[in-house]
Amino acid sequence: MRCRTTYRTVGRVSKRRRLLITLGGLGGLGLVALGGGALVLQHLVRPALEARITAEAAARGLTLGWGELELWPGRATLRGASVGLRGVPCARLTAERVELTLAGLRVEDARLEDVSVTLACSTAQLTLQLGAWARDHGQALTSALHASPVTLRWSERPDAEPWLVAERGRVERQPSSTTWEVESLTIRGVPLGAATATWRGDPALVRLGLGSNELDAAPLHFTVTPEADPPQLGFELRPTPVAAFTALFGVEAPFEATASGSGRIALPLGSGSAAPLPGTASLTLEGWVPPHPPELQGVITGTKTTLGARLEVSEDRQQLRLSELTVAAGSFKLIGDGRLSAEATGPRLRLELRGAVPCSVLASAVTAQRFGTLAKELLGKAPVNVTGSVTVRIPIDASLHELSALKLEPILSVGCGLLLRQLPELGVLKLGELPRLPVLPGLGLP
Repeated sequence: MRCRTTYRTVGRVSKRRRLLITLGGLGGLGLVALGGGALVLQHLVRPALEARITAEAAARGLTLGWGELELWPGRATLRGASVGLRGVPCARLTAERVELTLAGLRVEDARLEDVSVTLACSTAQLTLQLGAWARDHGQALTSALHASPVTLRWSERPDAEPWLVAERGRVERQPSSTTWEVESLTIRGVPLGAATATWRGDPALVRLGLGSNELDAAPLHFTVTPEADPPQLGFELRPTPVAAFTALFGVEAPFEATASGSGRIALPLGSGSAAPLPGTASLTLEGWVPPHPPELQGVITGTKTTLGARLEVSEDRQQLRLSELTVAAGSFKLIGDGRLSAEATGPRLRLELRGAVPCSVLASAVTAQRFGTLAKELLGKAPVNVTGSVTVRIPIDASLHELSALKLEPILSVGCGLLLRQLPELGVLKLGELPRLPVLPGLGLP
């Protein structure tokens, strides 16, 4: 009985072993098949997929290169990738790693890591080139894109130092627009903090907000419209405390007020880096008027000051020239010109403001202020005219890093006079009809 029992047990073990061996063999064949499939994918499908990836990029207006390419079912990984925009030679992008999600041979999603973007051209050149590229290829970019962290460096020429540096950024592209958020933005050596930008392809429009990671909450907005004729760079300062605005540039406010304004700069077609860029700007300060002596209290009225000027960005982009500059507060108005220059010690503002107040207006204002409106009315009926004017000159030379120390010191020149409106009528007098002079006592005169 024991022998039979042992024999039957041994027989059952052998069957299990045969089953395990069979399953193991099938598993081994499966692994070999998978390995072989991977080899087939890597060596047979790779050339076709590489060509397709390159063609897909070209159809979207991109030039694409890489150091290593790894292929897996439904995805591809590029290491040491570089991307360019066709027709935009001054723009270049590199990424340490690019993950592509594939649907067959079509790219559905792209994720870029450790991205560096380099721009080496003028604002006008980049606007024109990007406008043409967006017009030709903007609709082709339908796949989602995610990039982080992103560093951007923008210089006027390949051999020049960058005037704009954006660090620790993130880019998200959806079918209709692209959003760019950055934690640290520096322009001309001035740190501006966080910034947000959006780019829409049809019609082409770029919006940039400074001072917040949320575009709608940013106090300072820039808008680029490449398809305008000529292309335009617009800017808007939403009502913002002056202290908050100057804090964007790392400086202390010289006074308390609420500032708002807008402007635009034209980017003429065909202009190169050596062409000046014209524009206009306006600014309103609520809650502040220029410092003035008490005599001008009746001339400078209210609590609002408005400024306006024509702008011109210099050929080397190192200077902003101001012409036809106007400053108005109440009935007091100044005109002038000046410039904002990038210097070794930092941005510097130089202005020369000039104005004149008619002496009649000044006399009327002073009289009303000191003696009341009745005295003002009597002055208006007096048989004399107050002529001339008081000229005002205000020179300004200040570093933007030291705005809190800015002092406005008007230089006055008084040129007032009095002119009789009408002499009294004396009639015709004859010498014989003149009355005799009275005798003056003590002098002995007849």
